[in-house]
Amino acid sequence: MKHSDFGIHKMYSSVNNVQRVPWCINEKVLRVAQDMWDTGQLMDYAEVPLQPYLENGLERPDELRAWKFKQDKIRRINEANRTKRLVHMKLLHLGNKYSEWDELYFPMRVDYRGRMYYMPAYLHPQGCDLARSLLLFKNGQQIVDEDDLERLLVHGANCWGLKGTVMERAGWVGQHKQDILECATDPYSNNWWHEASEPFGFLAFCFEYQRFTKEGYGYVSHFPVRMDCSNNGMQILHLLLRDEGLAKHCNLVPDQPPGDMYQWVADLVYERLKEQSKENYIASQWFKHGVTRKLAKLAIMNKPYGQSYFHVLQKFLHEIGDNHPFDVGTEVDSINFLAKQFNDVAREVLVSVDRVHKFLRSCAGAVGNKEIRWTTPFGFKVVQKMTTFKRVEVSTIIDNINTKIKFNEALDEVDPREQKNCITANFIHGLDASVVHTLAYIMKFDMGFVHDCFISHACNARKVHQDVRNAYKNIYSVDLLNEFRCELQNNNPTVELPELPELGTLDVSQIDRAMYLLS
Repeated sequence: MKHSDFGIHKMYSSVNNVQRVPWCINEKVLRVAQDMWDTGQLMDYAEVPLQPYLENGLERPDELRAWKFKQDKIRRINEANRTKRLVHMKLLHLGNKYSEWDELYFPMRVDYRGRMYYMPAYLHPQGCDLARSLLLFKNGQQIVDEDDLERLLVHGANCWGLKGTVMERAGWVGQHKQDILECATDPYSNNWWHEASEPFGFLAFCFEYQRFTKEGYGYVSHFPVRMDCSNNGMQILHLLLRDEGLAKHCNLVPDQPPGDMYQWVADLVYERLKEQSKENYIASQWFKHGVTRKLAKLAIMNKPYGQSYFHVLQKFLHEIGDNHPFDVGTEVDSINFLAKQFNDVAREVLVSVDRVHKFLRSCAGAVGNKEIRWTTPFGFKVVQKMTTFKRVEVSTIIDNINTKIKFNEALDEVDPREQKNCITANFIHGLDASVVHTLAYIMKFDMGFVHDCFISHACNARKVHQDVRNAYKNIYSVDLLNEFRCELQNNNPTVELPELPELGTLDVSQIDRAMYLLS
């Protein structure tokens, strides 16, 4: 692929700026994680025993169905826990190895949408909770005033899983100051930190907060503070359409308290269950039991990327497990009912998702079996070419054992169906990558990036907030769907493309005042 009109040096510069940032190992967290491994105190990693064999199961079909469902669930839990144990072990090995070095550097790669990824396996800033908590910036920056401290406190509250205004989250840390300091002093006896949404991340914050209480303002911090966009996929879709209706729930409206689309959808589902509970037994039981924000997140977080109802149901079955009010044998139908309620509510209220999704899929359908090319706001040339594949089976004999390996071999022929399925996700990912490259290209201090998450020292967090909002303002002030359609038409002059969806009235020029664009 040639980048004749695109200064490829800009991409090189942004990537090089990120991969030249030095990191080091957080030895306090490493020591705790190693001790927990050595003493068998790993959280939620235990093997769950399978149920005893069900005698005469064919004669009791309802019990057999429930038994099979339970066995399958236990197997999935054990498989996930084995993976967690393996990852934990690898991270400990890498953490101990890397701790021998004064500084670490993580090389980057860029995929065909422009998204940046850290290349090393397991231990890197895009890793799991433990991986992230094991890393510190090698270079330190002073915490000099209340603004710097506030960003550190908000990070701690975010690791716990708390939502709300900046003042509410910072105030929560003050209310739990004693608990935090006790966990930092003795994380083995005081295991309150286990309850956090990101346990090791919160433990790392406890250690950092203890440092502040001992040294006060002016101490040199190496701690990486993280700031995530609020429901980034939904934000992008509503910006593309200038949809003012739900903008406040995506934190796109200036001078507004923080919105929470997931909780809003969960509340709508709860009201829907309340209305149905008089005539529907399953609805009445779910209404009494309640629904959570996490279920709403599972139902709609990936909806901008074309998530199907089947995937939502699978996630619900895994998340709910035994936490439901129904008899054995009826849980699958009951969970399916609840998943359908979330899906119906999401389809009714998230109209922008369907409008953008339908437009982009229609564009891909019109192009047919040819590759699709477009340019991101940063100038990166995206080429989407989803090809067909054939199923290949290889049979070999090792130590007199016949072993068969099956895999998919990609062909060169474009798959029109996959082109339509992938276009929305790839278009959105190209946009969030543009924001990352925009900041990385101009960065003047150490930063890390995880797609829609921005990492910096606490003293630079406010500058990052403003830079992200300015990047959004500059990028989305342009009608990007129109730009995409025009470029697609130029590349395919004989193709009849669909009409553009109508834009709303959201004032994108005010987004630099949307204080909760980042959490």
